[in-house]
Amino acid sequence: MKKYLRKLVYGIFSLLVVLQAANALAEPGSNDWLVGTWELAFDPDGNPKDWLIFDERKQVVSRGPDGRTTSGTYRFTGDEVSLFFIVGSRSLQIPLAVSENGSRLTNASGAYYIKSTQR
Repeated sequence: MKKYLRKLVYGIFSLLVVLQAANALAEPGSNDWLVGTWELAFDPDGNPKDWLIFDERKQVVSRGPDGRTTSGTYRFTGDEVSLFFIVGSRSLQIPLAVSENGSRLTNASGAYYIKSTQR
C-alpha cells in the first residue's frame, strides 16, 4: 500500500511538473512590460519624433508628430517585437530588437524607442 501511494504521489508530482513546463512553452513571456506608450528617443536618420502605443490585446498604434495614426498588430518573441501594419495595399513588418533589460526597442537603422510617461 505504501509503495502504491508513493508511486501515485510521484506520478502526480511528475504530471504537475510536465504541465507547468508545457504551459511555460505555450505562453511566451508576459507582454505587460511592453503595454503602454513608447517614444522615439534617438534616430540616426533625423526623422521626427513618433510614438508606438501597445495594448494587451496585441494591437499597436503608430502615432506621428502631426497626430496621424496607423494601426497594426504585434508579436513578442523573447528578444524581438515584430510590428505588422497594412499601408495602402502593402503589408509592412518592422522588427524591433528588445534590449536586455527591456528598456529599449531598436530598429535596424539604430533608431530606438523608450517607454514614455505620455499617454
